[in-house]
Amino acid sequence: GEGELLHVPRSIIFHALPQRGAAIAVRVFERLGWADGTLSFFAYENQHNGDTEFVRQRVEAQTNGSAIGTGSVVVRGSASKSELFSILEQTDYFFYPVTAYDGTIHKDTFANVVAEALAHGVIVVAPPVAALPDIYHDHVVFVAPPDGQKPLELTDRSPFPNVDSAYTSEATVRAYAEAIQRLEADPVAKEAHRARGTEWARRTFQWDAITSAFYRDVTVGVSNVCHGNLLRKPEARDWSFVAPPI
Repeated sequence: GEGELLHVPRSIIFHALPQRGAAIAVRVFERLGWADGTLSFFAYENQHNGDTEFVRQRVEAQTNGSAIGTGSVVVRGSASKSELFSILEQTDYFFYPVTAYDGTIHKDTFANVVAEALAHGVIVVAPPVAALPDIYHDHVVFVAPPDGQKPLELTDRSPFPNVDSAYTSEATVRAYAEAIQRLEADPVAKEAHRARGTEWARRTFQWDAITSAFYRDVTVGVSNVCHGNLLRKPEARDWSFVAPPI
């Protein structure tokens, strides 16, 4: 109807700080070769770094006609939460490489942007670093560097940012693109993955589930204090139940 948002075919969104992977998002989008596709950036303004410069150059090339057959790369700046959620509901993929132009890996913890995207029906594609796999499991399409591009042990084990060229290599960019292409080639599998991730996120990040997990953790903590178990190694836990609500 009038004023209703139309679904953009084969669309990708990036809504995070540019240094969380804006340049790699453009490289993957270009490799996909979607002449009818759109990559939209909803990022913070007044950022000046390798990622914003890379994106600026690509948009400039698109404007002067030297970028042929790669679809549209659009920088839209910031959006309110309500605006962003409406846009997410019309988008196919949220690409979140958490890797800066210079190869620095951001060690994200909960990643609100991932939860928001899943809850609004967007398929999330990201690398399996930091806490992301422990929280989001197979509800996110995780893409690791392919054979021959072995990540540093520091990338997997350290909570602090580090540079790892394996995540900026052309082979890894190709692996990201191939993961999206596989979903595009199988609309049934694509829709099943999207629906499963949406249902999981909406169920998991409700207030009642979070409140229950909070009281459970407090109870366990008090019990450990009372029984002198402060040095006991904590048991494995499902981090998805202790994330903040969206």
